[in-house]
Amino acid sequence: MAVYFLGFMLDSSIKLWYNIYMKMTRQHFQALATMTADIIVSINATKDQCIKITDEVIAVCKEANPKFDADRFETWIQDILINNS
Repeated sequence: MAVYFLGFMLDSSIKLWYNIYMKMTRQHFQALATMTADIIVSINATKDQCIKITDEVIAVCKEANPKFDADRFETWIQDILINNS
């Protein structure tokens, strides 16, 4: 299964290194939510683009942590977007 992040495919060696050496904390995931919201705002993304960007970041996060809560992540992004509008 190919994993894409913001349109770039991550090859298996990068995924292996990432899964072995990167231990993601709640703060890391919150930072990624902030980054994702910043990208959405900076490109003035459409609804479809927002969904695509969010889904791509969620896919990478699930690779890093099988217990990753995608709903919570999406809520963080929505809260950031609402607070900055």
